[in-house]
Amino acid sequence: AAQQATLEDQQATLEDQQKQIEQLVGMRPRIITSLRDALRGAGISAQVDPSNGSIALESDVLFELGRYDLSERGQRFIDRFLPVYLNVLFSDEYKDYVSEIIIEGHTDSLGSYLDNLALSQQRALAVASYVLADDYHAITAAQKRMLREVVTANGRSYSDRVYDENGNEDMDASRRVVFKFRLTDEQMIQQLKAILEESGGE
Repeated sequence: AAQQATLEDQQATLEDQQKQIEQLVGMRPRIITSLRDALRGAGISAQVDPSNGSIALESDVLFELGRYDLSERGQRFIDRFLPVYLNVLFSDEYKDYVSEIIIEGHTDSLGSYLDNLALSQQRALAVASYVLADDYHAITAAQKRMLREVVTANGRSYSDRVYDENGNEDMDASRRVVFKFRLTDEQMIQQLKAILEESGGE
């Protein structure tokens, strides 16, 4: 009876550890689902990439063609989008796992690579500057502090163009600003190692 009780305890411990591992491995899919549901619930038309959680915002919504200052329409869209986005990533459930938020500018292939590199960087920086300004109030002060700790902004020129089903560049889709997030993989690995070591010590 004592041996049976010990075996049952060990089995319960192993099952609990397995659940913890599954929770860590499944973090990105859970965030992606939460983002998709939150945006849909807010009536915001932004597609969440099911493989990595990136969200592409059409440049035409945010900027006039060839410009890098946010349009009034673009500001209104960011004001609606960003609070929903951060409410998910900075929620108690996920905030400890988010190590970086990247605002990434992309262009179509019209013009030179370097001109487009400058434009894509300026657009990414314009979005970041807008939401991180001291007088920006669409997000909470706490969210702004957290965002300042993890955000980066960069331009990719036309290095990651979007193509249609015929293999032709989709100019409109290529011009975009993408919000991405990175997870604290080091923290996850440490937790997994601790779980496995604990399991080996049983």
